[in-house]
Formats: sequence, structure tokens, C-alpha cells
Amino acid sequence: MSFVASASDKKVQEALVNTLKKTNAKTFSLDALTDPSVENCSVTFEFGIAEDNDFSFLNEEESERARRIIRTEPLQILDVVCAIRYHRCVEGKKVPLKFDYYMVRFRFDEYRVIQVFHERGPGYLSPKDVINFLLTELNSSSQKKLLRIDTVPIN
Repeated sequence: MSFVASASDKKVQEALVNTLKKTNAKTFSLDALTDPSVENCSVTFEFGIAEDNDFSFLNEEESERARRIIRTEPLQILDVVCAIRYHRCVEGKKVPLKFDYYMVRFRFDEYRVIQVFHERGPGYLSPKDVINFLLTELNSSSQKKLLRIDTVPIN
């Protein structure tokens, strides 16, 4: 999907790194994110960003390193790995379900596109759900809406 930014690429990318780090390991209810296909299910996101051929989990050290790189020169492409852990509450116990693995690419070139690739897993959250979640979290961290989806999807 194409997007429109209301701030500079540098500000949007720094906010995105901050949002991913802040959201890492937080738990949400599946029914707050999508029409749930599993009852009593919680969702935990784990985000990492690409560097060369590897992905680094966004802890405090890695997010600061990413912000330093972005401050020097904003990125043309920001690749994010997203592992989504699902747990179902059964008789007061958390039972793990299969995880989803997504790759999310933010292109800050002339096309301004977010691409989402489902690598593997049950797909309890759709690619659109993942984008909506990321944009909601990103935009709620700012006084103004930083990114919005353009009305015309890109194929």
C-alpha cells in the first residue's frame, strides 16, 4: 500500500524505530486487532530491523544505533521482521499457539510504499491487520498523524 507522510523521512523513521521498540514484547488481545478466529487469544509482537543480511531485535542498544544511522542519513528502505506470538488462555493457563512471521518493508523512495510479506504461520492476523496495527501505534505516539495510507493500493 502506498503511504503519505506528514513529516520528514528522518522524523518518521525515528518515530517508527521508537514505536517498534516500545511495542516489542507488549501483549494485546487478538480481538482488539482483528475479528478473532481464536477465542481468548493474546498477541505479542517482536520486532527487529534489517542490517545487511541479518535482523537485530530492537532492544535499547539496537534502537539507539538505528536512530544514529537515520540521523546521519534517512534510509531509502527500512526492512522490519515481525514475529507474532499467540497464546490462548485455557483454564487460567497460557497455551502457546503457532507463531506468524512477517516481513514489512517501508520504502521511502519516490513510491512511498509499505509491503508486507507473510513468511509462515497460521495467519491469525492478516497483512492488512499488521499494517493497521503499526500505523495506529506509530500515529498514537505523535501529536500529529505521521503516516496515512493512500487510497489507492499498489500491486
